[in-house]
Amino acid sequence: AERIDELNLRLRSPEVHKESRDALEQLLRSRHGIEDFGVWDRKERIDQGNREGQIYNITFLACGIISLLVGGIVITNIMLASYTERMREVGVRKALGATGWQVFVQFLIEAVVVTVLGGGAGLALGIVFTWGIMNVMYMDMTLTPSMVMVAVLSAAVVGFFFGMYPAVKASRLDPVVALRYE
Repeated sequence: AERIDELNLRLRSPEVHKESRDALEQLLRSRHGIEDFGVWDRKERIDQGNREGQIYNITFLACGIISLLVGGIVITNIMLASYTERMREVGVRKALGATGWQVFVQFLIEAVVVTVLGGGAGLALGIVFTWGIMNVMYMDMTLTPSMVMVAVLSAAVVGFFFGMYPAVKASRLDPVVALRYE
């Protein structure tokens, strides 16, 4: 009885999880004679779950970064195609007095609008997809305004960053060259 009281005091202390588990296993082995039991430490299981969660977080972060880079490259290509198709229009605008800054702002706003619209469409599809999975799994879905803001702001930043090159290229276009372009 004295040994059990000592064990109870040791088990209550959260600082000695491993020692408590070892003491409990030793006590059960002495009582049972054989090892027909299992002792699990919740702290170890929680720590293992947290480590696995960190691996998932890093994996999802890497996938998100790659998706943003690919989306940015697509935006750059779309805006360069738009620039090439509208080269004469840009030349006429500049010949009639538009500054390079005005052309730059126009192309940059177009890039941001395209990415925000695409991000909004992706957000809507993500919400529908997640809602469907959560219904199948009988779980609740949590969507906060900050999540929506991060998604929209991420799209805007990607559009701004990757729309810079086509906007600069359009703003530096020489009107004479643009008007000769077929």
